[in-house]
Amino acid sequence: MIGQVFINGSPAEAGVIISLSVSNPSLGILIPTTTITNATGHFTAVFIATNGAGTGTIIATLPDCPGTIATLPITIINCSQNNATINNFNASPNTICTTGTGGNTSTLTGQIFVNGSPAGGVTVQFLEKLRLSMLKEENDLSKTFKMSKTRM
Repeated sequence: MIGQVFINGSPAEAGVIISLSVSNPSLGILIPTTTITNATGHFTAVFIATNGAGTGTIIATLPDCPGTIATLPITIINCSQNNATINNFNASPNTICTTGTGGNTSTLTGQIFVNGSPAGGVTVQFLEKLRLSMLKEENDLSKTFKMSKTRM
């Protein structure tokens, strides 16, 4: 979430402290619970739902300005799980050399499906420690991903 603090009608300067809390802490957590404004009076935080459905309020206060409070109602619902698969996952070439001993780059390709349909913009995370560089292709209607992999 993003907020902006105004003092006397103008955006706050950098460094104003904001304290954040949730009226129903069993709904989830706020990270961070204390933050500061940037040069335009904006601040950011993340709310993570952790314990099922419910309603509550996110509360922002300014400790240096007692009585200043802003509230944001939140509703947490149970959402259906997406069914995701990776099809046609390939490496070319699938055998590469260590650094300094020959070609050490392999291109990984695949296609992501969510609920049976090709999906773009999906983050793909690799568990092996690799240096990855994303190759962006404009207007890629095939919804495929392509990355190059270099062993470190």
